[in-house]
Amino acid sequence: MEVERGVCALVRLPEAAEALKFLVPNAHWETQREADQCKYRSEDGEVSVRLEHWDMDLDADREFAALKGAFPDAKIRELGDLNVPAVVLDIPGAGTEVFVIPDIHHYVMVSVLGWGGARDVSKVAEQLARAAVQRYEFANTATRNTEY
Repeated sequence: MEVERGVCALVRLPEAAEALKFLVPNAHWETQREADQCKYRSEDGEVSVRLEHWDMDLDADREFAALKGAFPDAKIRELGDLNVPAVVLDIPGAGTEVFVIPDIHHYVMVSVLGWGGARDVSKVAEQLARAAVQRYEFANTATRNTEY
């Protein structure tokens, strides 16, 4: 079994497939890995995970307002149970994207698009985003604890 590293370790393919098993029970998955992004694709949709580093300090209010401007038809709501700034964008006819700012220099985006509208995939996107943030925080804590 291959151990996922980098961005693909934030949301693993088996976990995404399990979360979507009722929408795509017999999916044939393809994985695309990039330095800051991981995509899991099947017949009609895609789970995408992105981790970006910014040198500037991220301001959650400004970033989330920009998202609302970029997606004017989307319903935006807070995802308050992560203890870090996070919003959910429910995009009509497309799916759901969750944007999280786990620290002032990074953002994590988890997107579930293509298997119906937000009502079909919103809970899956939220579930996968929670897992991604937990792994992100664990990895950063472990790194800080091993530095001299």
